Amino acid sequence: MAALATISGFHGSNMALKRQSAAGDRLGGLRISGVHHAIPDIQYLYNLHKLPPSEFSSSDVPLESETLLFRVRGGVTLAGGLQKTDEGTIKSAFATAIKDLIKKVDSQSFILSNHDSTFIVWPKNHTSSHPTEMQDDAECKEILKFVTAEFNEHLETIFKNRDEKVVPLKVINLHVMFELGRHSEIQSLIMLHDKKSLMHYNMILPIDVVLFAHPEEPWGTLQDQFVELIMSQLSEMENCIQKHTKGKTVPIPQPFHFELPEKATLTTVVYPAGVSEENLEPQRQEMHTKFGLDDKPYFRRTMAFNFPNDDKANMYRKNIHKYIPFPDPESVKIYIVHGYYDYHHILEDGVNDTGWGAPFHCIKCIISWFKIQGYYSKPVPSVSEIQELLVNPENDFIVDSLEWIGSFEILGILTCLEISAGIMLFQ
Repeated sequence: MAALATISGFHGSNMALKRQSAAGDRLGGLRISGVHHAIPDIQYLYNLHKLPPSEFSSSDVPLESETLLFRVRGGVTLAGGLQKTDEGTIKSAFATAIKDLIKKVDSQSFILSNHDSTFIVWPKNHTSSHPTEMQDDAECKEILKFVTAEFNEHLETIFKNRDEKVVPLKVINLHVMFELGRHSEIQSLIMLHDKKSLMHYNMILPIDVVLFAHPEEPWGTLQDQFVELIMSQLSEMENCIQKHTKGKTVPIPQPFHFELPEKATLTTVVYPAGVSEENLEPQRQEMHTKFGLDDKPYFRRTMAFNFPNDDKANMYRKNIHKYIPFPDPESVKIYIVHGYYDYHHILEDGVNDTGWGAPFHCIKCIISWFKIQGYYSKPVPSVSEIQELLVNPENDFIVDSLEWIGSFEILGILTCLEISAGIMLFQ
């Protein structure tokens, strides 16, 4: 008979406005601030390009796939001047600025580039720096001849000497740019002197759109979709600003990508910065109702999809079970954890805890799940900090000892951390 602890749980940037006179003297200032990755009380959603569900073997975005994932990002500047600073004038000014920006995206001056190569594309003109190879009827996978794709190198290493064939999901990063001018257009310079004081605003919109594509999909089709997706996201950012601007405070809209059950692509949500997550549970419940989801967390900031380069930046690997081939589902029943966790293990961080450290790292894995899902706000404790919780007058446990602990100690530790837990017996 073995004992197993089963765990259950309940359930930007800153922007500043400067008041200037005609002579440029600063007379006063207003700060518009937000918290990076905060979740709003109202969410704006739009669906991305979808692939047939049959393309994937599970509801998650696959770690392995022949499918290409294009990700287009860039900080786009909104700037202008205001003679009045009432809420209506501010909203009107930002609406006009974003509409002008949408027109700019839908113009010949809109460019997509790759920072690691010389590849450039003008989506509106359907031209690129490699016009012979990247014609409209060319397969989109031809772009891999000119750019380096981001992929999970660890996954490729794991399966290198195994019989299973694994092709890591390839992410192609493109960046938003604009031409300063075109030779075919006549540029004019207008100088205006106005003695009235003027309030200047400046905000960086963090564009971030994703598009799944079959490798054989025509390149010309993708160029049109890039433009449509970015224009759509800018419109959602305008809606976010219009809804959440209060007085002289303008939120910074931020896009996040999430995995949802039974969806083979990512769902993007635009959140305004500055609203604490704890106050938004009723609104997230509305989102769950909209998508027919259960009571598991899906739309918290920390639940955003991890791209391959995100995994490289993390100190610890996430969801290590995804790297393990599943057994035959007809012979066993498979249960998979929902959400993200950090993988902690013996010999971690250069510490030799072979023979006794495994249970402590199991505790760290469990706590990391509660933290990433938003149920636990404190840092994941170290092994020494966990051991301190076991010290009491009724035992002789010593911190930094090499003593093994079992399920009952794990249960006590989680209880001390206010994480509800229980023990289930099984054969």
